[in-house]
Amino acid sequence: MNILSLVPLLFCPPVADSLEWTVSSEWSTSNEIESWDLNALNAGTYRVWGCATEPFSELTLDMRWKQDLNGSNNNHSRIFLTESPPESFLESEFLPVGSLSFSIGTNGGEDPLKISNAQFDVFHELPPELLNYAEPFDLDLSIRYSQDSSYSSIRAGAYDSGWSLPISNIALSNTNELWAPRCIGFEATCTSSNTDAFSWALQRLTPLWLPLENHRILTHKSIDSTSIEVIWNRPSPLGLIVETATQEINIHDKPHHSVFTGMTALTNGTSIDRRVSTNNLDTVLSVVWADSNAVNFREITITELFVDATPSLGLPEVEWMEVFNRTDRIINTNGWGLISESSNMNQGIVRAILPNNDWNGYLPPNARFLICNGHFDPTESLDELGYVSQLEGWSGLSDNGMKLSLLRPDGTLIDGLTYDRSWWHGESTAARSVSKIHPSGCGLPSNWEPTFLALGATPWGKGEHETISPQIATPISISSHLVNTQKVRFLLQPDIDPLSDLKCQFITEENEEEASWVSPYWVVDRESPLPEGKPIDIIIEDAQLCTNGVMTQGATMDWIPALPPKWGDLVISEFLTNPSPDSPWEEWVEIVNISNRTLDLEGLQLGDAFLKVGQYLNVDSVLVLEPNIMESWSSLSANSGQIKLSIRKNQLSDATSTIDLVEYSRCWHDDREKAEGGHSLERVNYFLPANSSKNWISGTGVLGCSRGIARPLNFEMIKFESLRDTNLIWGSLEGHLCWHAPYAMDSCVLVSENWDPLIEWEFLSSSSNIAVSEKSIYDLGSVENMVEITCYTWKGISDENPARTNMWTIELPQENSNRDFVLNEVLSLPLSGKSKFVEICNSSDHVKSTSGVIVTTDDQPLPNDWSEFTEIGWWTPPQGIIAFAECPSWVENTSSNSIIIQADLPSLTNGRILGLRSTLTGLTDEVEINSTMDGVSQERYNLSEDIWVNAPNNQGGSSPGVYNFSSLRQHENTVENSQQNPLIITPKTIESHSTSNFKWAMVEWRPPENTGVWSVAINIFTLNGEWATRLTEEGEEVDSKKIWVFEGKSLSGGLLFPGTYIAVLKALNTDSTEETHRRKKIIRRGLIQVN
Repeated sequence: MNILSLVPLLFCPPVADSLEWTVSSEWSTSNEIESWDLNALNAGTYRVWGCATEPFSELTLDMRWKQDLNGSNNNHSRIFLTESPPESFLESEFLPVGSLSFSIGTNGGEDPLKISNAQFDVFHELPPELLNYAEPFDLDLSIRYSQDSSYSSIRAGAYDSGWSLPISNIALSNTNELWAPRCIGFEATCTSSNTDAFSWALQRLTPLWLPLENHRILTHKSIDSTSIEVIWNRPSPLGLIVETATQEINIHDKPHHSVFTGMTALTNGTSIDRRVSTNNLDTVLSVVWADSNAVNFREITITELFVDATPSLGLPEVEWMEVFNRTDRIINTNGWGLISESSNMNQGIVRAILPNNDWNGYLPPNARFLICNGHFDPTESLDELGYVSQLEGWSGLSDNGMKLSLLRPDGTLIDGLTYDRSWWHGESTAARSVSKIHPSGCGLPSNWEPTFLALGATPWGKGEHETISPQIATPISISSHLVNTQKVRFLLQPDIDPLSDLKCQFITEENEEEASWVSPYWVVDRESPLPEGKPIDIIIEDAQLCTNGVMTQGATMDWIPALPPKWGDLVISEFLTNPSPDSPWEEWVEIVNISNRTLDLEGLQLGDAFLKVGQYLNVDSVLVLEPNIMESWSSLSANSGQIKLSIRKNQLSDATSTIDLVEYSRCWHDDREKAEGGHSLERVNYFLPANSSKNWISGTGVLGCSRGIARPLNFEMIKFESLRDTNLIWGSLEGHLCWHAPYAMDSCVLVSENWDPLIEWEFLSSSSNIAVSEKSIYDLGSVENMVEITCYTWKGISDENPARTNMWTIELPQENSNRDFVLNEVLSLPLSGKSKFVEICNSSDHVKSTSGVIVTTDDQPLPNDWSEFTEIGWWTPPQGIIAFAECPSWVENTSSNSIIIQADLPSLTNGRILGLRSTLTGLTDEVEINSTMDGVSQERYNLSEDIWVNAPNNQGGSSPGVYNFSSLRQHENTVENSQQNPLIITPKTIESHSTSNFKWAMVEWRPPENTGVWSVAINIFTLNGEWATRLTEEGEEVDSKKIWVFEGKSLSGGLLFPGTYIAVLKALNTDSTEETHRRKKIIRRGLIQVN
């Protein structure tokens, strides 16, 4: 025997004396019960035994015994009672003399259980007819012994079966000596290594004699309507009589089972008493026969869902659903199943419903049971539990929604629903159930409400909102919609049970059409098409109300079949994104039907929001979409954004088809004043593309719009354009080639096949006049810093002419430390509604990029106070001009050569210093903003000098995106009186009246080079030689070119009389000497006309 070490364990079973246990190696023990399992690493004999200090006088033992007889046939085990401990020496398989032994042999499950005691000459075998000794079994042993006689009674049964059979009653007789056992143990002998082959558990040890009990019925059940089965605690008694039964059938291998047939038929779902009697027994059994398949639709119904059990409000943290027996009979739920489908998970898997907590699965009338995803234990708030079951292999209810189907054993659907989070009406699902309002009704959301009670749910009880719906057949209203000419869908109110066999009859036809449920609609698929535009009457029958299951019907008369709109049928005609405080409306979007047919707007979607109520829109009619008629409303951006009009595809899915799309900008307005003052944007031509700024103008009318007013489809608004076609300007964004056109381009210019080399383009953001290539600039193959590009389909979005071929030779920019960009013109006080702008000039001799050119007007700016005009670096040729404005279309005085880019400008308040800096070269430029008149810019006189003047009014007061007028020598508007150091006067006429653009003249004079400082005086005389006024103080010092402004006014500020005046400049060289032979004095004259 392999007792490698003797381990004394103190064990306290429920007896007066404790047992001291000795365990050999390889045994493992459990702390819950006195249980040992053997994992034998080697062949040998292994024992575990316990001994009391005094002999047992009476003893009852309850043991579990397992021997794996499916392995080696030479293994065997035995239980023993001895008067002294077994010998503890190696290889000993012998027990002390007088041991009582219970052993199972080595021939598998066919071996009998052998009982032997050599001292009393006892040997008894129990064949495996009643028990399979190859499986774990329970063994109850009762022993009483005395000097005269001892008795052993044995009961045995299958493990955890709840019953046992008397299999032995042995008399142990020996008058010569008293047998006094005090030790009990278990021994296993292995011929080789074994894992989990043997186990023994001592589950009860009582120092009392417990005689075998009399016959007792453990349980009973009906097999069918005329048969019942009775299960006893021991083999069925003889002479048993069951009331009305005509035959008893014994079951092989189950001597404790009795089946009685031929009874008077039982009523399904009803409890009936039947008398059972023998000579020693007379009792009455309540017998229920319930056919688990004899349940009709919704006699059992799902009434409550508890999908998120945490945090607990007093209930166990277990998810469950409640099922309610609405009938007045008992229903057998054994064999029932549930399908719980979440998204694409567990599709069609039927899981068995398993009653637990000693419930037999028979549900009484008007009772409820729970289907749980775990053990439902009592809590302080809920100490009495009802019927509970679990679902085989079920993880629980999904918070986000599931489809649930309750099935009979034969697979018939008895109840079903599909829930989602919306059933909780925005409330949290945590520890809050949702329950059915009308138990007899269907599983649509309208029949369910969340629970607000303290516990968060009502398990086994009536729901918080539960009520009995009156059995009234409410007529249904019908909203009909044509999906296509052979498919019609209906929205029915009140809700109709999705499982109804609904019929639809078109009055012009004799046959009825079946309708199917496609949430939330009923759909009819027709064999023949319906004609559009012709009225038709429809009757719907066999509709079962969701609330009470009552059959009802409804009708709709003179319905005109109309299809939903497609691209080109419905256009966005006007919209308001920036209502003024005085506007009677909030934001709105107007649409117009430009097709030749009535349109069904059911499923119409603006952005992400659907039209609340489906309606029809007639030809040439308009509809204003605003927050009160939409399910939701997302604010429209006042600056730029997208307005998308779409409709559900086929009206039966979440997928949508785009009907019209506008990617707008506030720059589409006629001017800034209208953009900021509550004017709408109105479409010029319904049939031209929506994304062209040329196709939109600021709204007209008293309120700044023509909201809801239909106009003839061929009517076209007048659109004034200030920018015209011009050459492209090229640039780069993160190394990718870009182009900018002053007009919206057709999408055909984006296709790579239309370009040489092949280049795929994308419009930048919502702009359709700026495109970015998918290729890097360095992949275009430049030759001597030049790139040649051709587009074969160059076409503006509003261009009615066919696409043309354009070719460009692009010079790539150079990077060097030479000074590049300088400020060239600033308009800080535009005319009302017009745009400010800042213009810069590339003063270098090379193509330069605006990338890294930053600007600010902050006083003592920090690094973060500087910003780029745009994220794109625009390439500007030598001496090239580029202007930046909030909205280029609002800039006044543009020409066909103007290059103006939309950009964010810094504050251009008078008195601020506008600073320009290049991060590449580090060089800066600046000018003080000092505007004196609206619409008149400050411009650099020429690029070589830091001299700034007001732009001439005779040229409109500004020159955005082109060369400055002040730097152009316009001889037709200039008076010069000498070839050397002339007095230049621009313009030669001053118009002083209020509407004039020529209210002053610039007087310019440059002294001879390298002559030092000159003392200058300029006076104005009449043609008669009378002094009128002066422009300078006497002795003003000038050493370089100087410009004076003459506004035609006297020294007192009054206007001079109209007429012709002479400007006389006298200059004295203060540095001239006789030795240098420099000129000492210069006089120059010029004429000025004052009107």
